[in-house]
Amino acid sequence: MQYHGPTNQFTVTPNDLQRAYYSLRWAIKNIREASKLDPKGYQRTGPITGPMEAPYFAEKGILDAARELGINLGANRPGELDVSDAG
Repeated sequence: MQYHGPTNQFTVTPNDLQRAYYSLRWAIKNIREASKLDPKGYQRTGPITGPMEAPYFAEKGILDAARELGINLGANRPGELDVSDAG
């Protein structure tokens, strides 16, 4: 991202967005691996029992931040995204 003084605007290039996309996927992969969760994703089966735990909140925060920046990571909820190839 660059600030363009004459127009008082920020410019974001496609390359900037692509790098952000890969960085966010990498962050999700590392959160899952540190929490002993499958980087390929996981299916929620049955009703939710108990409170959401820290890795799910972290992943949800990343997904929300990406969406607010206009980056579609390919999932809306924690566990839906396969990040096994992120690196």
